Formats: sequence, structure tokens, C-alpha cells
Amino acid sequence: MLSSVIASAQFITWEDDFNDGEASEWTFLDVDGNTSKWSARKNLLTDPNTGEYIYGTSDVLFTSNLDFTTGTFFPNSENNWAITPVQDLSFYSGTIQLIINGQLSEFGGTSENVLVYASTSATMDSFLLNVPVTVALTRSVDQGEQFMEHIVDLSQYAGQQEVYIAIVKSGNFVGVEINDIKITASDIAGVTAITKTATIIKQNPVTENLQLQLGSNVNADALNIAIYNVTGTLVKEAKYNEAGIQVSDLAGGMYFAVLNDGNATEQLKFIKK
Repeated sequence: MLSSVIASAQFITWEDDFNDGEASEWTFLDVDGNTSKWSARKNLLTDPNTGEYIYGTSDVLFTSNLDFTTGTFFPNSENNWAITPVQDLSFYSGTIQLIINGQLSEFGGTSENVLVYASTSATMDSFLLNVPVTVALTRSVDQGEQFMEHIVDLSQYAGQQEVYIAIVKSGNFVGVEINDIKITASDIAGVTAITKTATIIKQNPVTENLQLQLGSNVNADALNIAIYNVTGTLVKEAKYNEAGIQVSDLAGGMYFAVLNDGNATEQLKFIKK
């Protein structure tokens, strides 16, 4: 069952969970000029004894219109932009997704919208040429973590060498927090023309040997196996062996095994542990 789930899953091409406490590769723009902008910091909480705002323990990408020194909103309504590092999607095809795991800060209301732009240039003018996707962050109770995943389709940028994502928050609000953001892809460019043959991987993740249970219509004597990493680079090639293909020398991560017996081709995804 595990191999079936992994074979159809998206794999991660880039991720930032802000656990290092900084986001130096990002670009943060304070368009409204009130000195408040996105930053990597701890999540916002309320002290149960005093009711004052304090910082918690979760690492997040954070923005707010609240001036914590005075307890009042900044005079200018926010227009804050957070632009990701450049993403190289030239290796990938199929379904590309941006997944944002975000929430409103405690006592920050019940719903706030964040706009997500994508572009092949990092300039604001290039972002504004495209229609943004609205991501609604919601909160059902005042206290506690309520991070939820929100998916934005980026499939139109598959195969592009330079892609930037801008996360934009405007208005007056207590706080918006993102504790993880990632881009996933379903396929590697150039190895997606597949005919299914009902072959499965016996154990997934794989540690030492990639062992296969072949479909009844596969010609084992003629079967060739090519293994690619997530950038589409061929890292190993071998003839089928019932004992398995030795992969202990590969680094941990996601790989693609492309099987060809001269009559049919099949692609399987596996994790090297």
C-alpha cells in the first residue's frame, strides 16, 4: 500500500519552514512605508494572565499592522510583499503546487485574505500583470495553533527556469503567520511518457536494494532499470535482478525508477532512506 501511495504523490522541489530563524534569501518589501514588513520570527500569542501579546515557540514568516510598542495599529494600512528565492522549475512537469501552511495570530479575527502572485521576474510590475490567487486564512477559536494547508496551482510554470512567488498582505490586522511553505511537482520533465505494467516496489522506503514485484506481462529477461534523481539526472542504470538493484550508494531522498522491457515503459517513485 505504501508504494502505491508514494507512486502517485507529489514530491517536494523546495521548502522553507523558517526553523533557522531567518529568511535572508527572501525579499521583503514595505510598500506602504510604515516600517512594518514580513519577517522570520516566533508566532504571536496572548499572555493568559495579562492578556498582552507575547511571542511563542513556533518559527513563522510573520507580518502585522499592529505596533507592539504602543498596542495600536500603524497609521498606514499595510501593503507588505514577501518574495521567494528564485525557483528553477525547468526539471519538472505535470502538476506543480505551492502549499502554504498558515494561520491568523491569536485574537486576530476569523478570516484574513493573503494574495499570491507568480511571475518569471521578481519585479512588482511583472507580478501585477498576473491575476493573483486569494488564500483565505481562518480562525475558529481565539487561542491555540490552527495552521492549515492552502494549495495554489503553479502548473503553468512547469518547465520555466526562473519563477518567483510573491505573498502579499494588505490592510489592518493583528497578525498573519506561515510556518511552512513548499513547492511540489508530480513529474520530472522528459520521463513522463509511461505505460503502466502493474509493477510495484516491495519495500518503500528503500535502504540497500530496490526490489520489484513484476507485473505478469513484464519480460524480466529484457528489463532495464534507469534511476533518476529529482533534477532528472540519471544516477544509476542496471539490468533487472530478482535479488534487487543495489542503491546503498545513493544519497537519501526521492528517486524515479524507469523500467523498460522493450515493449512497455513504467515509472515508479521511491524514497531512498
